[in-house]
Amino acid sequence: MVIFEIIFIVIFIAVIFIMQSSYKDYYDKVKLTGIVIDINDSCNVSFVNKKEILLKLNSFNLKKGRTLVSEIPLNDIEVLISKDYYIKRAEAYCDVSGKLNIDVTQFVPTMRFIGNNGDSYFIDNEFRIVKHRNSVSMTLPMVTQEINIIPFLELSGKDVVPLEKRDKSSKLIYDRLAKLKYFSDYVSEDDVIENLISQVNINGDCEVEIIPRLGGHIVVLCDLDSLLDCDKYFDKLLKFYESQSSKGVWTEYSRVNLKFEGQVVCKKNK
Repeated sequence: MVIFEIIFIVIFIAVIFIMQSSYKDYYDKVKLTGIVIDINDSCNVSFVNKKEILLKLNSFNLKKGRTLVSEIPLNDIEVLISKDYYIKRAEAYCDVSGKLNIDVTQFVPTMRFIGNNGDSYFIDNEFRIVKHRNSVSMTLPMVTQEINIIPFLELSGKDVVPLEKRDKSSKLIYDRLAKLKYFSDYVSEDDVIENLISQVNINGDCEVEIIPRLGGHIVVLCDLDSLLDCDKYFDKLLKFYESQSSKGVWTEYSRVNLKFEGQVVCKKNK
């Protein structure tokens, strides 16, 4: 019985080897029959299109019906396409029919920032930052800043610094980005608060200001570094609005400051 099992295993290995050899001989002779590009665009952001990717492939001089698929530099193609910071990931592979398949995953922004110089940037869940493209229209949480607290221009188009390699300055930057992301997620998950806010601003004192859609005033929510506790500040704001709306006077204020413990400091309109 053992002898039969050994013979079977030997025959099975031999068959696999022969099949692999035959497949390799066949694959080495297959020529390029076409290029298929699949762009994952679940959010319909359209940062990149197939025409742009095909233009990038021109440098490889790929010829349909002439180029052997075994000679196509798949890794180099992936590296070149991924250099576009609007592309998060690219995978290139050939199938037995001779088609070159390129699967592209786009950069998907979660927030939009406007720097103190007026330039506009997108940021994704992994804190990658890219310059805003005018051709892209998305409804996203928007944050402005009065001074260069977060240096978007320096970070734009660069890989995120690994945690273990961050110096004191970059740790602070990514820590603040993470807090802003937490804040943005919190707002987007609460319909009342999301509909309340028109704009978010980081002022020169590193305070987070929100501009409500109604009322004609600015709300100082908290310090930027206190955003992980934004829920308690929003609770405080909603309670303040409720108390003032019953009196009919809350629209008289130009500035409402919530950052102080146990009190709301208001500045009346002149």
